[in-house]
Formats: sequence, C-alpha cells, structure tokens
Amino acid sequence: MNTIALSTTKNLKALLSILIVAFGYSAYAQNGFIEGRIIYKADSSALYNSWVLIGNTKSGVGADKSGFFRMELPPGSYTLIVNSPFYGKDTVTDVRVISNQITTLSLGLPADPCYTNNAFKNCPVDGKKRQVIPIVYGLPRRKTMVLHKLGLRKLGGCEINGCEPNWYCKQHEIAF
Repeated sequence: MNTIALSTTKNLKALLSILIVAFGYSAYAQNGFIEGRIIYKADSSALYNSWVLIGNTKSGVGADKSGFFRMELPPGSYTLIVNSPFYGKDTVTDVRVISNQITTLSLGLPADPCYTNNAFKNCPVDGKKRQVIPIVYGLPRRKTMVLHKLGLRKLGGCEINGCEPNWYCKQHEIAF
C-alpha cells in the first residue's frame, strides 16, 4: 500500500509540474511588448540615461546607449512615466499592450515643446514686442527679483535643460 501511495504522489507531482509549466508558457505567450526610443526633442539625440516606469508601480526599464528600451507586459492599458536626469519627466497615458504584439513608441523629453527658434522677441500671436519680456532661469539675484516685481522679467525656474522658452508675452500669457 505504501508503494501505491508513493507512486500516486509522484504522479501527482509530475502532473502538477507539467500543468505549472504549461500554464507559465501559456501566460508567457499571451504577453505583449512595448519598445521604442527616448530622445531629446531639440536634436533627436538618444537619452541613454533614461527610464520608462509603469505608472503606480516600481517596475520599469532603463534605456540603452541608443535610447532604446523594451518591456514585456500582460495585455492592457498602461500609464508610462519617462524620466531622465536633467531632461525632466513626462507621463504617457493609455498605452495599449496587445497579446503577442509590439507597441512601438518614440518618447521625447523635455515634456514641453522645444523652443529652438526664439531669437526674435516678437509675440507669436500678434507679432508685437510691446508686452514681451525675457524669461530668466536659475537662482535669481536681487536685481532680477526687483525686475520681476516690476513686471520686466519672468522667472522660469531652476531646472535648465537647454530647451526652455526665452520670452514671455504678458498680454497673451504665453512663453515662446
């Protein structure tokens, strides 16, 4: 009787192992992929020191030297957080993963538009420069703070990545 019970236990363990492997393979085969590149918006260069994180989790992947990333996920809709030192972060919502398919993305940082042609201080809305003032970045000095209080300077913040607007139209409340 002991031999029969032992033999049955071994058979159950073997069957259970087969089912676990089959289920694992089945689940693996149903996943999809998200892949793409993370680039700097100003010149489309790769941001290799960047991360793509899955929203509301601590999971994610880093980009390689080409800015390329790839992650495998179960089918569904995801929020991705793209993060790079000195270039900021951005959130991309409703990224869909479909079973056995690859979703390809090109993710650019910084999140705001890149202002590459802003040498002229004319408002893009009406073409006038009467209400246009410079935007100042970094830690402001006393003189800058006085000019800001007089409405002659706009403070742009401390995080500088080379892709910020240089001018601000007070009339239309837009940076360019």
